[in-house]
Amino acid sequence: RRQTCRAHKVCSACQLRFRPRPTTAHLASAMAAAAETAEVAVPAAVQLAAAAAAVGHPEATAAAVVPAATAALTATAAAGAGPAVVEGPGAQVVAWAESHGARVSRKVAFLQPGPHGDRCCMAASDIEETENLVALPRALAFETPPAQPLGVPPDLVALLLRVAEHEEVDRPAGRSLAVALMLHYERMKGDASEFAPYIDALPACFPTMPSWEAAGAGEGGDHAAEEGADAAELYRGTGVERLVEAGAALSGPEGVAMMREAIARLDQEGMFWHHALRSDDDSVLRWAAAAVQSRAHSSKRGATALVPLADSFNHSATNPNIELCERGDGFYVRALRPIKSGEELLLSYGPFSNAELLFNAGFTCERNPNDCLLLSRKDLVAAVGERWRARGEEAPKDLAARCELLTAGLPVPRLTAAAPLLGGAVPAEVVSALAGLSLDAETWREASLRAEASGKLVGIRERWASGGTAAEQLRGEVLSTLQVLVDGRLAPRYRTPLAEDRARLEAASAALASSPEGACDAVTVRQLRRLNILRARIGERRVLESLGATLAARLRPRPAEVPLPEAKRPRVQLGSSPTADASASVSCSPHDSAP
Repeated sequence: RRQTCRAHKVCSACQLRFRPRPTTAHLASAMAAAAETAEVAVPAAVQLAAAAAAVGHPEATAAAVVPAATAALTATAAAGAGPAVVEGPGAQVVAWAESHGARVSRKVAFLQPGPHGDRCCMAASDIEETENLVALPRALAFETPPAQPLGVPPDLVALLLRVAEHEEVDRPAGRSLAVALMLHYERMKGDASEFAPYIDALPACFPTMPSWEAAGAGEGGDHAAEEGADAAELYRGTGVERLVEAGAALSGPEGVAMMREAIARLDQEGMFWHHALRSDDDSVLRWAAAAVQSRAHSSKRGATALVPLADSFNHSATNPNIELCERGDGFYVRALRPIKSGEELLLSYGPFSNAELLFNAGFTCERNPNDCLLLSRKDLVAAVGERWRARGEEAPKDLAARCELLTAGLPVPRLTAAAPLLGGAVPAEVVSALAGLSLDAETWREASLRAEASGKLVGIRERWASGGTAAEQLRGEVLSTLQVLVDGRLAPRYRTPLAEDRARLEAASAALASSPEGACDAVTVRQLRRLNILRARIGERRVLESLGATLAARLRPRPAEVPLPEAKRPRVQLGSSPTADASASVSCSPHDSAP
């Protein structure tokens, strides 16, 4: 509270008593008074600054602040620099950020209304390549401890650092969990929070994020009741279901339970989360978790960062025109190319598939080149075991333990439609895992002994990536296992024909196109959910088709080579260097070797 007080330097009474931060209602009333006292049209950002001064300090009236602010604004605009002039929904957040040292370009219109209740950021005027649009101090971001956000008590940051580094919590999940708890704490403070203007601008709910019950258990529940009897069936087999099974949802039941357990364990005395504010209702915790899961970025040092203003830009998988950069002192948004006025500003969140985007943020792209097939470790073990049995051999009993060792520390395995097949469509880590699972017991024992000595499993990749007959045989075994995985494990997931899914997608797109512009009612939300899961489903099936065709071509038996008659055999010129293939099919007569 003293820090908040000292920020009001014009008020001499600040050192004697605390004046609470004005509420949104107070600011709105003061903004109206500021507009009435101004002789000229005053931008919303200036009205907000004048209102804050008026309600926070009796000595600073709106009549005194508005003319001075307008004159300063005119001078800085003539010089082509200065604070952003933002009108509309984003004005309050921009004014708050600038009051704490952020620099925001006047060429960006934040939080503009989009179709179906979405919000977007537009270019208010032409933007040059590499032009900086946002520069935000690090203290204005919710970031994994030990980062110190504005107004968050250091003692709480120290407690949340224990959450981020907790041994029983997966490290990436722990980093995001700490940020979600920080956001939840600041939201509970209400208008006393330094982040109140930013928190007020966040979505009140996240209705298009999938229902974990329908996506995971497949029983439908409320999700199926709202969207139709086949809603749960659409999620079955997709990457969304795989992610739910892996427990990767911060806003899912497991993540919310972890937040509740962390609060009870770290704050037993109720210093930060008062016992009276704790209840059995998980909706408040789930909101904070969903906000972090859908809007946070990964920083260079591996932390999770919820960056105000930067989290307002939508995603593009194919044509982003801005990028988020990070330096020691903060976060920056800059243009990647020249941008015309009226063009939407789009950021790339990363190479995520539609299933991952839907799972994390509740949206999909119409055509996503990053679509993939997400695998579970059970899929790998089952495919390898089936391949062992197809060779007439008993599968090793330690396949599950092998898989844990081979995939330790790796993200969820995935298959894509990229080239080449091994090392491209099938990442090198997945190829190494399949190769390690295919080794006989003696060879695996040798690799395990070397792993115990060196602390890590090495040499598996060299076994399939090198030359020689043994490596070629191992690659062939990996290809055969992949065919079992694709045809025997992945294809049966999708119980409906692809043509039926495409017809459903066309119907969902037509229904959404016929809804009123800007509508965000329950019917529109159900249509969006259906459209999103169908996009993810069809994208995965495209990858499945491509992989199946490639594997079939690679494993198709080659026709036997018919030897050419002696008279038709090509002759090798003296001094030439025949290739390996030519040397295998061309023989030289004694006359060819004459000097």
